[in-house]
Amino acid sequence: MIRFFKSTQLANLVSIPVIILLFWFPVFFHSMPVKDSNTMPLWNVIYSLLITLPSWVNFILLVALVSGQAIYLNLILNKHVVLYKSSFIPALIFGLFVSISPSMMQLHPVYFVNLVIIYLLDRVFSVFKDEILISRLVDCGLFAGIASLIYFPAIVILPFLIMTTSLLRPFKIKEWLIIIIAFCVPFFLVNTYFFWTHTLVEFWKSYFNHFNEIILMPVINGTTPGIVLAIYVFVLLAISLFKLAINFRKNVIRTRNFQRVFIFYLFFGAVWLLLTGGFDVIHLTFLAVPASVFCAYLFLLAKRKIWLYEVALWILIVLIIRNQFA
Repeated sequence: MIRFFKSTQLANLVSIPVIILLFWFPVFFHSMPVKDSNTMPLWNVIYSLLITLPSWVNFILLVALVSGQAIYLNLILNKHVVLYKSSFIPALIFGLFVSISPSMMQLHPVYFVNLVIIYLLDRVFSVFKDEILISRLVDCGLFAGIASLIYFPAIVILPFLIMTTSLLRPFKIKEWLIIIIAFCVPFFLVNTYFFWTHTLVEFWKSYFNHFNEIILMPVINGTTPGIVLAIYVFVLLAISLFKLAINFRKNVIRTRNFQRVFIFYLFFGAVWLLLTGGFDVIHLTFLAVPASVFCAYLFLLAKRKIWLYEVALWILIVLIIRNQFA
């Protein structure tokens, strides 16, 4: 399987939605949008539209959304040479990671946030040594603001953007201000609407209450197969980061900086989990993007003893299947 996805043939691209569909098919008859305490006004609008659709239509939308994210992320990694070699392994690993638990197979706002941040990664990587970048920075700020109006923890995207921009480019306060001002534009529009409907105070009270719900030490419950799978994924990620650290200096400066961006992504993913106000498996989907990139790097290294990497991949698949039926 690793050899198959190491190549960039069109057949590999087509196989990604098929694999995701096979894992997600059990939720075909009960795939409906969900809301929780962190949903924001924009998601409430989207929810009101999706809830009127049949389950099978929402299922198709969800599979298309997840498959599109896997393929889009992979194309970005290949386009910007984030990993040392182009392949479709990142798309495969992403598809597996978002299929880890049935709790992830729901039409949740986090998938819309993931789509936004994958798009932002493409825009951020494009500003590297680019002198004409105002439009890209405005796009980044606007979409970060939109994501924050979909799901509250997405507010971490703003500091993430500022840090990554500072990493990829020389520090300029003007660029920070462009991102921040653009980020505020969607909030200004929403505030205008709530002002005219006399609900502005209620909106901001509700918004700031989210900060009071932060739990630093959430209670984590899980089945034995789920805990075993979590430990296995953690070990894979740790080995991947170790391998990346060993070979880090062998990469060109551009690639090293892009890889640092995903390190920042992991850090802000941890902040994301704190802002959710309580641990839920679906929230780990936000971390599927950086985790799939680093684990894909590990499998991409498979040259000698490739059978060992194949066994590791199939163990992951078996554990995922076992966890789905636990």
